[in-house]
Amino acid sequence: MARSLKCYLVAGLLEVAGGKRFNTATLFDRRGRLVGRQRQVTVGAAERQHLAIAPGEASYRAFDTDFGRVGLPVGIDFWGQPDATRAITEQGADLVINSSIFPILLGHWKSAALTRALENFVPVVASTRPISTFVWRQGTPPARRSKPHYPAAPIDHQRRFPRLAPKP
Repeated sequence: MARSLKCYLVAGLLEVAGGKRFNTATLFDRRGRLVGRQRQVTVGAAERQHLAIAPGEASYRAFDTDFGRVGLPVGIDFWGQPDATRAITEQGADLVINSSIFPILLGHWKSAALTRALENFVPVVASTRPISTFVWRQGTPPARRSKPHYPAAPIDHQRRFPRLAPKP
């Protein structure tokens, strides 16, 4: 999909590797190549007990794109604690994307996203559920590509994301 749309794409998925299951965010470039993946480090009780999710390696990474550096904290690593977003912005992330907000927190995700953005002086993109997330090419009028009740915002991928504050 990333290749056909000529855009970067973030996909949250259940990854199975080495006999373990991981809650993983993946980043694909405009050619459809995997840029990187971030496994959830802090796994909640419900994820462990009901989905058999294992924690990923205890590190957070920012990935290079042609429009800046991007961090992908997963689930509770993003909204439950400040450590992941802080580590990612210390690596120079220009944008933080969280593709997995637990459904029970739908009423709180905006506060969490705003908190992480203000704590780290970095723009945050978060989705509450797959149905409300989609991408379209720059220059395509949103009204033609989306239903009115879907949240959407055009992004100019030719420009780098501006930092909200200078790095120390």
